[in-house]
Amino acid sequence: MENTEVLTEAPDAFRKAVGTIVFEFALLESLASEVITNKARNAVNNGAWSRSGEQFVKELRKCFPQDNAFGDLCDRLKELGVWRNMFIHSEWMFFSDGHASLMNRKHHPNSSHPVTFEMNNSVTVDDLDEFIAKVTSLAQDLNPYITKAWDGRYGKG
Repeated sequence: MENTEVLTEAPDAFRKAVGTIVFEFALLESLASEVITNKARNAVNNGAWSRSGEQFVKELRKCFPQDNAFGDLCDRLKELGVWRNMFIHSEWMFFSDGHASLMNRKHHPNSSHPVTFEMNNSVTVDDLDEFIAKVTSLAQDLNPYITKAWDGRYGKG
């Protein structure tokens, strides 16, 4: 069995994949924001929905509450948001065999407790590429709802 060494720098393939996650998820959130701001007229005046992923999805879900497919889309967005946060906010450790381990700090509501650390699953560039494909697929699935929200706002739908 080959020894696996810890790398001192992030491999380029990981850098590219994480950068793609940042941009693709930002686009997905932008599209979802467009649905919210065109469908929920009061959402622009009360921006609390934009402060967290949970509030964001909750507000998005209100846009088409009777549409089961849209509800499923919101569930997918919520799940992908958890993964996105893990990828973006984790501390990464890269290994010579092509995987990376992710660690998150867990802060306790009571500030007198010490910070704890949680190790997440190992990931590969292929895992990140699979996540990116899910994000871009969800963005495509969201597009028709932008039109519905826009049409509803201006009396066309």
